[in-house]
Amino acid sequence: MKRLLLSILILTPVFWIHAVEPSSAPVSFNKDIRPILSENCFSCHGQGKNKGELRLDTSAHFIKAGASGEKAVVPNQPDASELVKRILSTEKGKVMPPPSTKKTLTAAQKETLSKWIAQGAPYEKHWSFEPIKAQAPIEKKPNPIDAYLIAKLKKEGLSYAPKGRPIYFITQSFSHPYRVDSECAGNGNLPR
Repeated sequence: MKRLLLSILILTPVFWIHAVEPSSAPVSFNKDIRPILSENCFSCHGQGKNKGELRLDTSAHFIKAGASGEKAVVPNQPDASELVKRILSTEKGKVMPPPSTKKTLTAAQKETLSKWIAQGAPYEKHWSFEPIKAQAPIEKKPNPIDAYLIAKLKKEGLSYAPKGRPIYFITQSFSHPYRVDSECAGNGNLPR
């Protein structure tokens, strides 16, 4: 009993912190919204398929009024947005996605959509259509590619694992004979 009580007291703040943290972050269309719409909505309201005269795959279309006369997305006003009204509805003819599709939104997905609209419903093009931004390496050690990894790890508050012992390089070389072990042999750790 004491162990159960102790574990509840220890784990409660961890769950509370985890539950509070995501709500403060801005919602990203590409990371948070597009996957929800793609999984649940685009089959009826995507490219070439605009049931109810509504498309949700481009910003120009989802801010227009559909067949109902209501705008699907009213930036900064989730309560005025037909999208939010439909995903929160329980009425058979109004609920989206319709039960016949056998798709449902979780409470977290509904909250994410509402939050995105409340934040102004910023639209982002698909990442493949965005121009590539060239970045100069921050550090040039040990490999220019590592500079990008180091920068990302620092941003996330992480670091590389310590370098392994040479014996592990040997075992990897023998277990994967197709690998070129010039890197291992060239750094003086292994006999040539």
